[in-house]
Amino acid sequence: MYYHGYWKGGEMNPKEIIERCNDMIKRLAHEAYGKQNSEAIKDINALDEVIEIVEMREPMKPMQAELDVDGSPIIPCANCGGELQRIHDYCPWCGQRIDWSK
Repeated sequence: MYYHGYWKGGEMNPKEIIERCNDMIKRLAHEAYGKQNSEAIKDINALDEVIEIVEMREPMKPMQAELDVDGSPIIPCANCGGELQRIHDYCPWCGQRIDWSK
């Protein structure tokens, strides 16, 4: 696939993306060690954000439902604890993809 002037090879799975980002973070941190390199710090922060986004793409089962004081079920997100409803494919609080399968 041709992408912005570069050849884009096969798709990487989420684990490969995270490993690649962690490798880049280590390399940037090593290069920037002992220097006031704000660009490297920005790059490291951006890569941390990419890792977080990729991790949230992977569906996560919600936590066990609890009962509210009125007896209605509260289904917490396993990532942030925010309240979910079965109509949500993603947590409205943190963006985590939800796996409703049994």
